[in-house]
Amino acid sequence: MSATISQPTSVSVTARATRNGDATFTWSANCTASGQSKTGSGGETAQTPATDTITLPIASPDSCAVSATVTLPTTDATNTLDVDLAFTGTASASPSPSASSSAPPPATVRGYKGYGGKCVDDAGNGSADRTKIQIWTCNSHDQAQGWSFSGGKLVHNGKCANDQRFGGNGSKVILYACNGAANEIWTHLANGEFVLKANGGKYCLDDPAFSTTNGTQLIVWTCKDSANQRWFQIVGGRAVMAEQIDQLITATGGPSTVVQVLTFADGEGVGADGPISVYEFPEAASVCYTECNRGGRLIEDHAEVAEMMTKVNMIRVSALSPRASVELMREIRSRLDDQQ
Repeated sequence: MSATISQPTSVSVTARATRNGDATFTWSANCTASGQSKTGSGGETAQTPATDTITLPIASPDSCAVSATVTLPTTDATNTLDVDLAFTGTASASPSPSASSSAPPPATVRGYKGYGGKCVDDAGNGSADRTKIQIWTCNSHDQAQGWSFSGGKLVHNGKCANDQRFGGNGSKVILYACNGAANEIWTHLANGEFVLKANGGKYCLDDPAFSTTNGTQLIVWTCKDSANQRWFQIVGGRAVMAEQIDQLITATGGPSTVVQVLTFADGEGVGADGPISVYEFPEAASVCYTECNRGGRLIEDHAEVAEMMTKVNMIRVSALSPRASVELMREIRSRLDDQQ
């Protein structure tokens, strides 16, 4: 059976039989909120009469398309199986038009983004102990991706990210009641690694096998500073990006500012060591200043300054022209408006 439900708050499927037995529930739910869609699936086997609660993949969705199947093996030709899909919602299936303003979109959350544009995600935005922690396409309005990190604890819905049973290499990461144990205490390094205190501090939060499949459960694995172990908090959003681009476009209209965009396609490896500042003086030798993760360095040696100038010139040559750079920024700015 299937149904499309407007603004559901809970959904369940119930099976009853004239002769009870082990019924197998299988369900899927595709939910939409603020133009973003997310799909979840699950099921269980239980003795009838039984009810399986369907976990909605998005908290407070606008709508969900739900389908469920229940099978009950039996050798009794007179045995019948009744299946009901029950739900509660905050709006009717066909709400009448209203002149009032639309409801605001769900609050923006700050999550942690990892490999392949996937974010740390609490399956179904659950709060039960042992809820799996997985990867899912990043969505700044998905409450399941809202995490806070403080005091060594990575927290969602009041529960902590936990290395299940201190398992070590390959152990699943779950949500569990915070208790201060070493298997839920992490150190977030500058390179993005979440290093677990338990087992000697040698295991990191890991996206197994560099997966980009939604629903893949996170594990802990030996720290190796690889892309699937780097997690960075998402800062800002479309509105912030739009304002930054507006400022850059405005700056190009000034008499002393030139903006050139170096695209990933044209500038791979160029200037990857970090920013370079060049200071030129009318009656003195030029100097350079470079920055990296551990600090900055003033360069006065003529040979090194010449090397830095060469790098700067390579960046200028590889980048788009000032006119093409402004056109690209305006194009990206327009896309951000379309995505609102």
